[in-house]
Amino acid sequence: MPGSKGDPDLLISFDDVDLAEANQLAGELQYDLESQVEGVGVNLVRGKARTMDFGATLAIMLGSAAATAVAKGIQAWLAKRDSATVTIKTRTGEIIATGVSAGDARDLVEKALSNVSPRTRRR
Repeated sequence: MPGSKGDPDLLISFDDVDLAEANQLAGELQYDLESQVEGVGVNLVRGKARTMDFGATLAIMLGSAAATAVAKGIQAWLAKRDSATVTIKTRTGEIIATGVSAGDARDLVEKALSNVSPRTRRR
C-alpha cells in the first residue's frame, strides 16, 4: 500500500483486461507520464509476486509539485482509452475509474491525489 517511507505515492492497476493487455497499458501510461511530467518516478511492478507478468501495475513517486501534472497526464491517457478500467491506490484509499469521460477522469485523479503530499526526490 502506498504511503510508507520509500513506498510509491500511487499504485495504478489495470482492471478487466488480461495480463498481456495490462502490461501494454501500463507501459503506455508509463511512457506518457515520463515524457510529460518532470520530476515523477514511474516504475512497472508486478501486481502479484507469484505472477509471470513483467509489470502490470505502475508505482508512481511524485516529485515536487508533480501531482497536478500527473493528474493531467492520466486524464489525457484515459481520454484515449474510454473503455479502460483503472484502480488508483493512495495512502488514504483507492478510486476505481471505469469508462469515464476526460473531464471526469481528471476530477477523479485530482481527488485521488488531493491527499498525497509530493516528495522532493534525491538523486
